[in-house]
Amino acid sequence: MPRICVTSDVHLGLTTEAVVEALVDAIAAERPDLTVIAGDVGEGLRAFRRCLAIFARLPGDLGVIAGNHDLWAGQGVSSEQLWSTALPEATREAGRIYLEDEDWRRDGVAVVGTIAWYDYSAAMRRFPHRTAGYYARRKRKIVVDGIRLDWTREDQAFARSLGERTLERLEALDADPTIAAIALVTHVPIFAEQLVHCAGDGSATRAYFSHLTLGDDVRWSPKLRVVCSGHTHRRYEGVMARASLPPLSMVTLESDYGAPAYRCFDFPAQSSSIS
Repeated sequence: MPRICVTSDVHLGLTTEAVVEALVDAIAAERPDLTVIAGDVGEGLRAFRRCLAIFARLPGDLGVIAGNHDLWAGQGVSSEQLWSTALPEATREAGRIYLEDEDWRRDGVAVVGTIAWYDYSAAMRRFPHRTAGYYARRKRKIVVDGIRLDWTREDQAFARSLGERTLERLEALDADPTIAAIALVTHVPIFAEQLVHCAGDGSATRAYFSHLTLGDDVRWSPKLRVVCSGHTHRRYEGVMARASLPPLSMVTLESDYGAPAYRCFDFPAQSSSIS
């Protein structure tokens, strides 16, 4: 029965090494088969590499996905270079799994990972009179991504391409007779229920915190059992009923600057622990 532990928003550089080391010790005590860092690993490429080195003493495998902070340009590396080459190469050089490109499988369980990115869907569904262009124009004034990302990628197109690839991966696993259960780990949440920090929020900030379009599609994956996300720094745990399909667990980790958290999942899902 594989045990999967997920942490996110470690933010090494804003979070001290001593705190990250304590997090690693706590996860190690869980004896995971796989640990996933669900984005925002470190502040800058050097911190990203250093964080992976600290996590190296964990038992089992380590999977990594990027977060929005991981793509902030700096230290002579552009956002495009970070996304296309630097982060995948740093992960693989450390002997770890870059889950954006590679699934993890063991004993009938598969783990898929993606940054997911935001497509403004949470805001546009709440405020249908506002266009995507409105949120693209306001991004620089609302979130630091608008300043620190130096690429020309358009958010909706980027999110759509990642979503299409994620759906292809899930469909292949659903069709694989050797796989019985799937966990999907994302940086950006994909269900409205996960956005507890936006409850009652009438501001435009919710545009940059979800990819609900992806959630609309993946919720019907018959083997999907868990979706675990980061990014919001707020805890959520819930269960989605899915007609004739098994229920789907939805989790958002409460990891925050200086206070990273984790969640463990056992498959088949019989028990779990949280810290």
